[in-house]
Amino acid sequence: MRFTHKILLSPLITAVAFMVIFAVTQRAFERGSENIAKIQDVYFQASELSHSLHSDLLRIRYLLTAAASDNDEESLLQAIAGAAKFRATIERAQGASELAALLDPLADQFDDYFASARRLTEKILDSTTGPGPTYDQALIDDAVAMNRQYADLGAALRLIVEGNHQELEDAIEDSRAHIGHLRFVMNITSVVFLGVLVVLSVVVIRSIVGPVNTMSRVAQAISGGELAVELDYYSPDALGELADSIREMQKSLVSDLARREKSEADLIAAQGQMVQSGKMAVLGKLVAGLAHELNTPLGTMLSSVDVLKRSRAILNENTKAETGVDARVTKASAAMSRSIDNLSVATSRVEDLVNGLKVFSQLDNGEIQQADINTGLQATLILLEPETPSEVKVVAQWGDLETVLGLPAQLNQAFLSILRRTVRDAAPSGLVSLKTEQVGERVRVTIKGTGRDYATEELNLLFNPNFSFNNTRVRMDWDMATASRIISRHNGTIVAASESGEGTFYTIEIPNWSEVKKS
Repeated sequence: MRFTHKILLSPLITAVAFMVIFAVTQRAFERGSENIAKIQDVYFQASELSHSLHSDLLRIRYLLTAAASDNDEESLLQAIAGAAKFRATIERAQGASELAALLDPLADQFDDYFASARRLTEKILDSTTGPGPTYDQALIDDAVAMNRQYADLGAALRLIVEGNHQELEDAIEDSRAHIGHLRFVMNITSVVFLGVLVVLSVVVIRSIVGPVNTMSRVAQAISGGELAVELDYYSPDALGELADSIREMQKSLVSDLARREKSEADLIAAQGQMVQSGKMAVLGKLVAGLAHELNTPLGTMLSSVDVLKRSRAILNENTKAETGVDARVTKASAAMSRSIDNLSVATSRVEDLVNGLKVFSQLDNGEIQQADINTGLQATLILLEPETPSEVKVVAQWGDLETVLGLPAQLNQAFLSILRRTVRDAAPSGLVSLKTEQVGERVRVTIKGTGRDYATEELNLLFNPNFSFNNTRVRMDWDMATASRIISRHNGTIVAASESGEGTFYTIEIPNWSEVKKS
């Protein structure tokens, strides 16, 4: 049912209820009017008939008496005409069904009475033809019988009036009963329609107020930040459209919030990368100056070591050729040889460190180019060696890799951050394994360290900026967030996983040929 139909349902039911009650009331009034008219017609007709018949009966008796006493045949003829009129009046009245039952015996009684009265009058008229009337016992008996018939006929007329009154009372009582019944029906009808109206009103109100309250609660929850709450109301009416609008608004808010959180995360990561880039820029300048300053002394040291080695070889040959060499010379020569060897090792170590710094920071290559992942990782391990505890063993397995198009310095920075955390998690004693391999058109780097295990919640936050504590100092740790962003810039992926008792391992995949994203 549509929302507008629900709104119009209560007034419609009310209108129907009032129309039904009005129709019942109108019908009651019509029936009452019909009964009143019927009562009036029958009562007045019966009253008029009773008076007319009573008057005619008196006239007929008067005429018959006059005819008998005055020996007036004309009065007898008038009495006969009055009797005919009496009968005609009864016949007309018999057309009314309400009076037919009372008039049928009255007509027979009147015929009997008039026949007896006429015969008696005619006998009296016949007996008065002589010197005077003679009244024998038979005549007297006929007169007594006639008077009895007259009394019965009068009683019958009175019965008509009384019966009319009784019928009137019955009709009135019937009307009262009918009116009471109609009143009862009207009351029941009113109560039923009122109950139906109340029930429908409650149902309609609940069908409207319920969804509105639900949508209000959902809207309040959304305004309070609970965007995960669901609005489980669907309807094809206006309320359903409102619910759809709220759901669309909720989806829009969730989408906007997700975009905002992503933008904030990107901004934080960009800030971190800028900080790290600034640090790397300063470090690059420092390494550049350090490498420049060390190159000349290092070259001199290397040349001197080479000269010393050749000179030691010549001295050893001369010493072997001569006899009777002083023991102190021999001892000094051995000490000088050991010193030269130590100096050669130290000089080579310094050379490796300088080359590692140059490779790691790619001082001479600041643009996008083909990067050798194995070389960058090897330089990173060299720089990380001072931070690696002696109890932590580092094992590397180098695969045959194709070069990667990217920024070598940033990739080395990402590898350094991941390897530093792996070494830190593996301390104080443990194993760090590194493996590189070519998988199709992607380079895969797997770094695994035994030691610390991460819970799922910690793994989800591993690549977010966080705080690190060092004694009493607190600093912002951007390393893993920056590493993830660098890998993402190179269209690569980094996945961290942890197994109980097995440690944590990182899987990095970088395509060989892909456009590097702008920071």
